[in-house]
Amino acid sequence: MLEQIRNHKSGLLDEKEYRKYAVFIPLLENGDSYDVLFEVRSRTVGRQPGDICFPGGRIEGGETAQEAAVRETVEELQVAPGQLEVLSLLDIYVNNAGNIIYPFAGLLSGYEGTCSEDEVEETFRVPLDFFLETEPQVYYTNQQVVPEEGFPYDYIQGGKNYPWNRRRQKVNFYFYQDGDKLRVIWGMTAKMMRMFVEIWSEKPGGL
Repeated sequence: MLEQIRNHKSGLLDEKEYRKYAVFIPLLENGDSYDVLFEVRSRTVGRQPGDICFPGGRIEGGETAQEAAVRETVEELQVAPGQLEVLSLLDIYVNNAGNIIYPFAGLLSGYEGTCSEDEVEETFRVPLDFFLETEPQVYYTNQQVVPEEGFPYDYIQGGKNYPWNRRRQKVNFYFYQDGDKLRVIWGMTAKMMRMFVEIWSEKPGGL
């Protein structure tokens, strides 16, 4: 009915098919500036072991994205909810793996280096000034559509020769020398860090 169309609130097509995650970008005061806190994922986790990331995880039923970001940060960093101050939801990120990621930026106070050993191998800080002064190195991946076996080629123009679109995707890398360790911050984490820097730079005094 026309009334249903008029009253429809726009959302994301096929949203129920996406997995939803929330992450928290923790800022720690350091004099008159800030550090950004990162995690190194445990080598025993099933997904992306050893990668550098922000605290975060899947949004559970009945909770908001912000509640998930705070819950996951509390669990992974072994801190109290009162130590977190959420400043803002940044730009929502939809990736090619079928995930919607809600990134929040906020302050973490009184942090003493704690973390959950089941999920986190270690944490480390990077001065925010490093990201403000450093452009990421950029590389690209090319993604191609590969239909599954049994795809009904006979019903589309061109059949098996159909000109599927390909996507060239930018991948950012930051290389930070942390004492004797080279910290390689890349992929989705680097993309969100780059976004954070762009937002920070647009607003006098930051977020």
